[in-house]
Formats: sequence, structure tokens, C-alpha cells
Amino acid sequence: MFDNSRKRPIPEMPAKVALITSPTGAAVRDMIKVLRRRRTDVDIIIIPAQVQGAGAAESLAKAVRLLGMVGADSAIIGRGGGSIEELWAFNEEVLVREVASAPIPIISAVGHETDFTLTDLAADLRAPTPSAAAELATADGAQFCRHLLQLDSRMTRTLAKRIEQMRREVQRLETSAVLSRPERFLGGRRQEIDQLSVRMGRAMLIALENRKSQFNGAIGRLEALSPLGTLRRGYSICLNQQEQLVRKASEVHRGDAVKVILASGRL
Repeated sequence: MFDNSRKRPIPEMPAKVALITSPTGAAVRDMIKVLRRRRTDVDIIIIPAQVQGAGAAESLAKAVRLLGMVGADSAIIGRGGGSIEELWAFNEEVLVREVASAPIPIISAVGHETDFTLTDLAADLRAPTPSAAAELATADGAQFCRHLLQLDSRMTRTLAKRIEQMRREVQRLETSAVLSRPERFLGGRRQEIDQLSVRMGRAMLIALENRKSQFNGAIGRLEALSPLGTLRRGYSICLNQQEQLVRKASEVHRGDAVKVILASGRL
């Protein structure tokens, strides 16, 4: 319930702030005065509650439960200073649990700076006084406007600088060779294309010659290894009557007919 990890940030520019306090005390007047000074456009809704005495804790807890119905962006719960007995309602469990589970961020502002209650620990933020809580509940409208004006000025300067850069780039392009003398630029490109075409033609011829030489060399090697090539070098082929190759003299007998194949003709 008191873990800091569950605490929510307070909206800087809320449209509506709820005040849970006594509607007749000095605290509510102080909070309204500060809120109006900081933001004239912020809506303020007062959820009246009993802040001391019997039944105060239940009255305050009921007011916290109403936060989900009033459309506020944040809330302040608190009262002005008093004795420990007068502030004791802000230590009651029924109120502390409601504050811890409230649907919107809550600022606790109970008593003076030296006063501490369990509601302070359960709330999303503690303020030392109700006036200080109003300061924390919304950003200063005038300061926010000045910040917006500074951002606008910075964006205007950045945009003007970018426009000037683009204008200079356009001027540079207008005076470039491509736009000012397009025929010269295109003429140079044509010359480069012609030169490239010549180089490509030469490269293709050289490649074809290389392939032709490789092809002729392969043909020569095939002819040298072929049977006809062997015959042209002075060799012959001898076949018996069954057209079988005669490799040895012992395979031929006296009176056998043989056929001799030469490079040109037969015997």
C-alpha cells in the first residue's frame, strides 16, 4: 500500500482538479486561490467532507470513492493545521485504503510541514501544506505559455534554416552543368557511351578469337588421337576374314586371307 513503485505521476496540465476537504475552512480558500493564480482555465470541483471528529474518516473515504464519478484528472485531500487528535482521521485505515486505491492520482496535504499521517504515505504525492499542494497540482499557466512560445520560436528558426538550405540547393542545381548546359552534359555522356561500345566490341572480338583458338586446338587433339589420324601417320589396320582386328602374327595362318586398311584405300 505504501510502496513507492505504485505511486503515479501527477498530471502537469489537468483539465479538472478535485478538492476533498471542508468546504468552509481556510485550506479550501487557499487552494482555490493558488490554483486560479497558476491556471485560470482549470476546473475546480469541491467534494465536501468532514475533516475532524467522529465520523471524519468515513466521510473522507466516501469523498475519495466519489472521485471516479466527477471526471477529475487529479485530486488534493487535506486540511489546515491542528492537533494530533484533530488530524487523526487521516490515519484511519478506512481512509488510507481508499486513498491507496483511488482511480486518479492524489496529493495529500494534511496540516503543516511537520505533520505526517498515513494518508501522506498512501497518496501518490505529499505536500507540506494545502497551498503547496495546489502549486504541485498544476503547472504555472504563464510559465507554460512562455515555454510554448520558446518552442514555437525554436521551431520557426529551425524551419527557416531548413528552407534557406533548400533554397541554396535549388540555386546550386540551377547553375549546375546538367541544367544550365544540358547539351554539353548529354554530349559528354554520349561520348562515354560510344567509347564504352567500342571497348565492348573489341572485348567481344578478342573473346571470340580466344574461343576459336581453343576450338581449333581441341579439333587438332581429337584428330591426332583418332584412328584416321593414326593411319595418316603411316600405320595400318589388319583384319582377318571375320573382320576381326589382327594384333599378332600368330593370329594369322598360312593361306588365310587378310584385309589391310590404309590411310587411303584397302588391300
